Order: sequence, then structure tokens, then C-alpha cells
Amino acid sequence: MVRLSQNVNAYYEGETARGTEVGSALKFLGLLDTFDARNIDMQYAPVPSIGQSTDPKIVKGPEMVKLSMKFGLWGTGWRDMLGWGIGRNPDQYDANKLESTTPKSFTVLAEEVDGLNYNCSLVNGVTADSLSLEADYTTGSPMTLDLGCHALYTVESNAPGTSRTNARNFAGGFIAANYSTISLPSAPATAPLTANNLTVERSNLLERYGILITSSEAGSYVEVGEEYMRFYTANGSLDASVGTSGRIDITTGNASTIGDGTTSGADGGVAYIIDQDANWTCSDIAGSSALLTKNLRKGIYKASSQNIYVAEGLAEVPYLKTVKLTVANNQQVIPEKVTGADSAIKTLQNANISSGKADVTLDLTMTAKDESSFYDDMYADDLIPLMRLSIDDNGTTRTIGLTNGTIMTRTAPYSAGGEVVETVSIKFTGAGNHGNFSAFAISGDIAPT
Repeated sequence: MVRLSQNVNAYYEGETARGTEVGSALKFLGLLDTFDARNIDMQYAPVPSIGQSTDPKIVKGPEMVKLSMKFGLWGTGWRDMLGWGIGRNPDQYDANKLESTTPKSFTVLAEEVDGLNYNCSLVNGVTADSLSLEADYTTGSPMTLDLGCHALYTVESNAPGTSRTNARNFAGGFIAANYSTISLPSAPATAPLTANNLTVERSNLLERYGILITSSEAGSYVEVGEEYMRFYTANGSLDASVGTSGRIDITTGNASTIGDGTTSGADGGVAYIIDQDANWTCSDIAGSSALLTKNLRKGIYKASSQNIYVAEGLAEVPYLKTVKLTVANNQQVIPEKVTGADSAIKTLQNANISSGKADVTLDLTMTAKDESSFYDDMYADDLIPLMRLSIDDNGTTRTIGLTNGTIMTRTAPYSAGGEVVETVSIKFTGAGNHGNFSAFAISGDIAPT
């Protein structure tokens, strides 16, 4: 029988540690567009020899497993994949900033039916080396998430056959997980998300309002993300006396606005919450009290009479045709011998992995409205303080903040009898003056599951 893509399903679950399959619950991934769970490269190398007409031997190198998948945004799987691909804080808050250590990993189970027979593949230690979130306003197709992943290893079922549950048993192999007792998730009841669910905004260039923050302890600093502010002592520990264990959720309640810093309740805002701590003082700048805390520029700031400015005038980018957000993590992989659950020893190309120098870019195509939107900013070498992607996820708004964007390229060619289509590519660098502030070039409030 010819193998058909409509006979393939894929599920996933997060790992507690890379290569450690939890085996507790499988989740629905999305509308699969392209997928390959058996992408293994033995990295063979031919060995030449004098006296031989061709290479007499071919030797195997480190086994390299990759996993590529592209799927439409349907259900909740995209929130995990996007959040884990961006990165997480040490205390496991996903999507808050770019990863700088070992990236979050997950396991993927692929199921294929051939007539009445089932076979499954299991890929573990999967990490997103690159991801692209794409939307096309000129069609009615779903938004897509395209991931290029490194993986630790891949194995086949030890009991393929007519039993669908037994086909999910991998016991006895290099990966010894058993998913035969785990129920498969149902397809979502909600509708897939299309470009109509996506809004792209950009701020103006003004720098007038925000907060003034100071800590009594020299060397203290504060992180500002899309969802949280986090407060650190000089030794790099969270200052648990601020907010909730050193964190303030700036998307809800009194903390959602800057506030006046002196009045309790909503009027005092986030400035009052910070100012009430014995080690910190905070006030609004120039009457900023009504502005949204979420619009503070994302980054890491020294807490020494530090101004943190709000990005002003966020407005929707009009006449969009396509949107593509790309996070290239450029992960570093290190080969090493690994002993499997079956005691076999293999040299794996992706045995160890760490985050590399990431690139965060936003590519837009749109009907050109005027020259001032992007051309003048590029010509003046201006930074765009904040751009935001907001996704209406069946009534709940998920957002991604992009800070300090430089317009790398911009074109808007004229063609006879046609509209002028403008194309821009913007790269983001984050804001601040302390530590790895560029990790906040991208920060999300997307609530991974």
C-alpha cells in the first residue's frame, strides 16, 4: 500500500529534563502541514585507500536526528511550541525572554496507520532551533508555525500491528518509553486561527513617560517583560519581598497601569506596589499614571535612579498582506557517546545542546500607505521602541512584544498600473543597560499550557 500523509497523526508532551520522556499525557499539536519524525542522518564518511578503485570502506559518524514540522494554529499546541521556542526564565516562566541556557525540550509521538496496522515513531529531546510564525491576509488559510528542531534520538514501536495502543509501546529500545496506556487527545472544538485573528502594532519614537526606579542595594536590577517585572538583588537572586516572590504580573489588577506611586489601589498602579517595598522606590515620570505598564520597553535595567520609558502611541499597522516572525536560536550541538535504556551505546550528534546567539526578525508586506511609517525611520536610523503582535485566541488575547527594532531592509517598487507594495524586515535587540538585556528583544504573554 502506498503511504499517505492523511494516515499520520502527531502528538507531543513537554519533558522535565532533555531526553526524559514523561509518559503521562499527550497533547494535540495542530493542523499538520509538513512533518518528518524519521529524519536521521548517519553522517557516513567514505574512506579512500591507495590501491583501491573506489572507497573501500564507509564508516558511520555521530547519528544526527532532526525534526521539522509545520502546522496550522488550531488548539493550544502552538502556544507551547512558540513559548518553548522563545525561551524561559530559570523559574520556568515560558516565553518571557530568549533562552540563554539549555532550551526547553519535548517528546513527539507520530502515529501512522497502514491499512489495519499501526506503527509509531518516538522522537525525544526535541528543541526548537528555529521557528517562524506566519500569517497571510490575502487568503483564508490558518496562521502557521514552522519549526526546525534538533532531537536527541528517534525509535520505532516495538509492537507494530493491529493494536493501536500496543503500537505506542517503545519498551526495550534505546528509548524505553511506554505510551500504550496514555489516551490520545481529541481534536479541538474551537476554530483554527487565521490572519484575521492577528493584529500588528507599532509605537511612535517618543520617549517621555514611564517610571523612575531605585533600589537601596547597589547592584540590584529589574527585568521588564511582556507579562512580568522581576526584581533582583545584586547577587542575582529574586528579591522575594517585592510583589509575589520577586515578580509582578503587569497585565492585570493594580499593576496594569503605571499609577501615581503614592495612592493605594488602582490609582497607585505598579509604581505604588514597587514603592511600598523597603528596598525599592518608584514613581511615575511626568504624569504617566494612566499609561499601561505592559508598554514599558522590554529589557534589563540597573536599579539606580533609572528611567524606564513607556513606548507611546501604539497603532495598528494598516493594509498588511503577510506577516512573518522568525526566531533563529542558532543552537550549539555537541556530540557525545550516550547509553540508551537498552544499554546500547551510540554516538549522538545532538547529545548536548545549548542556546546560541539568537536573531529575532519581523518581515512585513503591505500596501504602501505613506513614506513616514517605515522609510523615514530607516533613513533616520531610528529604533522602533516597541512592536506588538496580538493574537485573538478564541476570545483570549495572547501577545508578543518586540523591543528596539531596526529596519534592516525596505523596498516599495513602482509597477505600471499596480499598487505599491512595501516590504520591510526589522531586527530587534531589546532595551536596558544591564547584563543580557538583549534577551528581551522578544517577550511573550501567550500562556503555554
